[in-house]
Amino acid sequence: MENNPTRHPIFLWGVIFWLFAWAGAVGCYQMYNLSVKGRGSLEFGVERGSVVVTSVADLFCPTTHLGALDSAIYPELRLTHLAACGIRIEGPLSFRALKPHYQEIEDTFELCWDVISDFPRAIPLVFEVGGRIPANYHKLDNGALCLGSPLRQRLILSTNPTLSGFVEALVIPYLYNRSYIERYQCLPLGELDHGLSGLIRDYQQLFGVVGSDECVRMLQLLGMKKRSANKNPCPCGSGRRVGRCHNRALNPLREIATRRYFRDHGAHLQNQINRSGASAKDNT
Repeated sequence: MENNPTRHPIFLWGVIFWLFAWAGAVGCYQMYNLSVKGRGSLEFGVERGSVVVTSVADLFCPTTHLGALDSAIYPELRLTHLAACGIRIEGPLSFRALKPHYQEIEDTFELCWDVISDFPRAIPLVFEVGGRIPANYHKLDNGALCLGSPLRQRLILSTNPTLSGFVEALVIPYLYNRSYIERYQCLPLGELDHGLSGLIRDYQQLFGVVGSDECVRMLQLLGMKKRSANKNPCPCGSGRRVGRCHNRALNPLREIATRRYFRDHGAHLQNQINRSGASAKDNT
């Protein structure tokens, strides 16, 4: 008889998590080239729909589909919570990072992050629990760090969909920026406005369009089948069909989320715009 280890399925309510992450106003910083030094092999790759973790020791076992959590680089990270939707990891995260032409930063922040079983399709929520980062510095209303716009985070994470990729490409740049402003009173990675204006500005850059209405329309097109979307007039106003205009901006994004996600995201953004009274040509 084959001896298989007992596995416990963990289920995710992705829609609930997505709405929770969107509960606050969105603010973000701009991403630039950042060299992370002395990085460890913090990995998290999960089978869709289930994950096998019963203790912190499982995070160090490469056979659990979580990869390897390097205890030499991250010696104080610990598993503090197991729930039906995923895991919670807590502890000090130390890093050393450098942006060209800026100062190298070596620092440690006390963090906890909730990683749900649908990672990387669902982005973890990260909280700074040491009291260093004020509430008005790029945080969501629920207190989580605002690491960027939803699509920007997904796009960045798609290049390395592991927990190490998340930490190194999203969390450490945020912490580097914060640590830098504490020491040198400037932001080497730049920043976007907090709230709806920053979100729209980021999507304008991502889609290559101007105006909030155009951003919403781009999300609606991403929520359609590619062939149908390409037959529609391009929201940029060129007079050409999407397939002969901005399809190159949309195609990479089709790989990072489902059509339903884009439809829901577009509707949510439209509701935010309606509530704020934002004009159709804001941030131009």
